[in-house]
Amino acid sequence: MNTRKLVGTFALITLILAGAAVGRLLGLRLTDALYIGALVVIGLLNIAYRFIGQRQRKD
Repeated sequence: MNTRKLVGTFALITLILAGAAVGRLLGLRLTDALYIGALVVIGLLNIAYRFIGQRQRKD
């Protein structure tokens, strides 16, 4: 595995766990907090890919 993949994987796991920590602070169960954290990360990635795709089509 190269360094870029390791850093990316670490960043995704960190974002999901940070979302879970915020969810736990708001009083959610751990499974619910992890699920919401994963959904937020997936949503952010989807928005980023759409933005990158639109930018590449314009060039």
